[in-house]
Amino acid sequence: MYAFVMQNTTPRFSIQYELTEEIVRQEGVDLMEFRLSRLKQKYPEWGTAKPLLLLGLAAVQLVVAMGLLIWISDGKDIIMTTLLVLGGIALVVLLYKASFYAMPFLGRWLMRWQSDRYLRSQEHRRIEWRLYDDRLETDSAAIQRNIPWSDIMGTAQVGQSIVLSLKSRQELVMPRSVLSKDAQTFLQQHTISQEN
Repeated sequence: MYAFVMQNTTPRFSIQYELTEEIVRQEGVDLMEFRLSRLKQKYPEWGTAKPLLLLGLAAVQLVVAMGLLIWISDGKDIIMTTLLVLGGIALVVLLYKASFYAMPFLGRWLMRWQSDRYLRSQEHRRIEWRLYDDRLETDSAAIQRNIPWSDIMGTAQVGQSIVLSLKSRQELVMPRSVLSKDAQTFLQQHTISQEN
């Protein structure tokens, strides 16, 4: 026997907007700020110095290990050369990560740059969100989603955006300016708020 479930076909709210450079850049920066604030909430004892200290110590260890490899071998051994190259790559990655903790403006600049690249790759820039009593649907050039409210872990208002955290560890971002007060209230009633 098959169970037939009829979904509501009329959305309570339908939001459509066009992605512009300003919106994509702001959403990218807000998403980065959301992720950083979530890390600070998860590890409040870390502060800013501890990640930098840990990354710095790891970088020093890599430099010492690479120096020992050079001292032990003449650089002619293929295994030692490979280890040196891998150590150099790891060092660059560590310094890259440390730069985001030490210089947040670098992260914001990178997010804006990535947002511009993303926007240029999109053929059509129309985004549509439909809010139903039992689910959220999104429609864009890249993907269509049908998300039950139970799959949304929470919402957060960050900067000029609203970030929805999904159980699948994805985040959906939309500008607050496109939502009416009633739509914002409806959205918050159907999700758990994660205000910053």
